[in-house]
Amino acid sequence: MRANPHTQMVQEIEREARHKGALRNQILACHGANLPVPAGFREVTAPAAPSGPQALRVFAGSDTSLSVFSDPRGADLHCYLWGLAGHASVSRSNLPAWIAEQVTAGRVTALREVVGSYVALLDDRRTGVVRIISDVGGTRPFFVGIANQRLVLGGDVWPMAEAKWISPLLNYDAIAAWLRAGYDFTEGSLFSDVRLIEPGAITTFKGTAAGEVVYYTRYAGGVLKPTQDEFIDQAHDAMTRAFVASTRELREAQLALSGGFDSRYLAALSVDHGLRLRTSCLADLPSESKIAADVAEKLGLPLHIIPTDGSRWNAYDEPFHFAPSGFPISKQQTHLVAIRHPGLPCLNGFVGDALLRGPLDRLEDKLPSETTEEHAKVLQRAQNYKHTFARFDLIKPEVLRRCDERTLPACRRQVERYAHTANVFAAVMYLRRHRIYFGNNFVEHLGICEPLIPFANFELYQMKCQLDPACYKWETYEALLARKYPKLAGIPHNSKITNAPKRAFRRSRVTPRWAVTVLSAMLARGALPIFDARKTVPRLLYSLHGDAKAEIVAMFAYRLYLLETKLRAAGIEMNWANL
Repeated sequence: MRANPHTQMVQEIEREARHKGALRNQILACHGANLPVPAGFREVTAPAAPSGPQALRVFAGSDTSLSVFSDPRGADLHCYLWGLAGHASVSRSNLPAWIAEQVTAGRVTALREVVGSYVALLDDRRTGVVRIISDVGGTRPFFVGIANQRLVLGGDVWPMAEAKWISPLLNYDAIAAWLRAGYDFTEGSLFSDVRLIEPGAITTFKGTAAGEVVYYTRYAGGVLKPTQDEFIDQAHDAMTRAFVASTRELREAQLALSGGFDSRYLAALSVDHGLRLRTSCLADLPSESKIAADVAEKLGLPLHIIPTDGSRWNAYDEPFHFAPSGFPISKQQTHLVAIRHPGLPCLNGFVGDALLRGPLDRLEDKLPSETTEEHAKVLQRAQNYKHTFARFDLIKPEVLRRCDERTLPACRRQVERYAHTANVFAAVMYLRRHRIYFGNNFVEHLGICEPLIPFANFELYQMKCQLDPACYKWETYEALLARKYPKLAGIPHNSKITNAPKRAFRRSRVTPRWAVTVLSAMLARGALPIFDARKTVPRLLYSLHGDAKAEIVAMFAYRLYLLETKLRAAGIEMNWANL
């Protein structure tokens, strides 16, 4: 069978990108002069004053988007800004100084004006205080903790573990969440020493004292109900301001143009504001590329079609990567677009659909006010994988029950935090879940190019917390485009095309490899004891024959195998019985 030439090209690009290292755009930091420099990093700590408290040591990958500000007044105050942040009136070069000024002056709500995926570290060596500022949506994963009486923090937990900055103790609450949902919704990490920082907040440490969290994004609740026209105007104005702030210093960006609404809205905004776009469409379905082509023609944009062979994974050289939290997770289609133009910022429709149409406002088809069951339990079930994505029937029921017991407290904390909003389900799903799970869309190619995510802005988040859920309808996007960009009116959403041909199943080339790898490990050395071998082994054998339903068995088992194998290679024993 002849290989798709474009697929071969994508695989070659991906191999090259992976060879250069996923840590090219990462930072780590710590207190402690005797801690080793993690492999693949270089120290970029600002020069220290002759005396005073110890400096925060900062390390960066080989191609990290890092800006450093040092107070010229000799105040020994330093700000490290990681990411492509933007502001309506402050240039990117001056943004680290502006952030330092606002935070030290106590004007923390001014940080709502900053858009983009970023983390800022503010090192005040006069007082020994370190402040970690997350973006409005907390979209850039960053982990912090006290390990061996030292402050340690960074964008990826594995380099911290491999450099022995943190202990090898595993966080089984996080593992339970990852097993059930594919990501750690407890907001910890694989390792017990460090956890994810809070979104839209300033986390402050002084020495080894527990970090104090100050939220500069406190969302007001309510059930306001503007008219559809008022809602559209308010949303479009907020989105336009965020888009301009994100892109005003850029000449060019790239965009994955799909059959959905988010990408065409971003494309229209780009044309409207003079941002040159390189657009690509992954032709996963014939209807997808047709819709994208229609949008591109209406907007006068060139469109590059990325053909696939109909399989789920063949376009990737390696379909899995390790997320910053330490867990393996599958790649997303935007990765195949981003790697075509390394270094060129990539526009991403992150949370756009959620904030304009509200597809997840209802969990199990009910709003919070419509369910009598504890909201945290409904939220937990909604995040757990369904049978089509995970084969929990191969794992003993008592293990799954213990996993859910471990993760329920995290769901309760999140529900309690947003109980005052118009829709607690939506607030938790959009402000918590999406930053980790859907955020994987752009985090996975962070070492290749920086993301631009204008939908993730304070005004749209505030609207979500304050407006009646009835404001968010399927027709919202259609009405918005009809009013603001009438040339796009009438182009349907990909999912609304009637009689569209469905993708025929084609076995991915990795499926038999995954099955053989896991089978060999289970039979030779008793790997993955979490599985019931009598059920799992026959189904893995069956997946070798290419059945569509059996592919998920190989994928699900291989995902767990990857974690177990990486831990073993690091000298860390994974004890599934601890779940």
